[in-house]
Amino acid sequence: MRFQLRAFIKLCLIFNHGVISMRAIIFIAISIILPGCGAGALDSEDIKTSGIYAGISTISYGDNSTDILVHFKTGNHLGADDIKLSGGDSLTVTANGQTKVPEWNYLLAWYETSFNFNEGGTEFRVSLDRREDEDMPDSIVTLPHKFNITSPDAGLMFVDGDNLTVTWGPVEPDVPVKYKLSVTCVDAEDERKRDTVWDSGTLENDLGIHIFSISDFIDYALNDRGVNTNAPCLGEVEISKTRYGILDDNYGKGGYIVGEQIRTVAVTVDMSLPE
Repeated sequence: MRFQLRAFIKLCLIFNHGVISMRAIIFIAISIILPGCGAGALDSEDIKTSGIYAGISTISYGDNSTDILVHFKTGNHLGADDIKLSGGDSLTVTANGQTKVPEWNYLLAWYETSFNFNEGGTEFRVSLDRREDEDMPDSIVTLPHKFNITSPDAGLMFVDGDNLTVTWGPVEPDVPVKYKLSVTCVDAEDERKRDTVWDSGTLENDLGIHIFSISDFIDYALNDRGVNTNAPCLGEVEISKTRYGILDDNYGKGGYIVGEQIRTVAVTVDMSLPE
């Protein structure tokens, strides 16, 4: 599906507390390309409800649709096994009076579906019904309200001394906002492109504005990264509004259910040194 790579990286970020390495991203890409990557998933009929962890994400990127990703595992730890439903166990997602049955993604070992709406306040209910054990019918999350990034304009060039001021609206004061500036630069020695998350964090209250220091980034890139000053760096600002829902209590290993509205804008950083 169209959202697999981006959503998988997002899910990895959540499972790893917001930190993901380039090695992990490369592994993700390989797992998408190579067949059979989800072949080792355990059958749910062999696992008690008390042994299931659920990671559930409802994500909209602003294209009037919402993607649902459901990942069952034997725990939230390195080496935890994926779980594939079997033996009559079934999964459904309901929103706005529509009920869908997510499909198993064999490559990524999760369940996925999408709805053709993304209105703020929409309630999503994810239900896991089990033939031989306790059901988990009531995992519920409400999608944050839609918003748009109002500045900067896409592709705008920034130079040393500038501040990259990002604004968005409408604001939603009771919803935390995550911000991130990811930058791709050319290495001065081997000309390879190198990616870095320069600045990221969370605003506990939605203020509708965040400022990134371009001068601080350039100092970091030149001193610590060895960046080619003849090539601009390409950046992407990501702003996401996050609302955590209530996971059904019967998941014995816990987990989360989260709703997100995510928006991005591309920018460019001029790395040339003043003469």
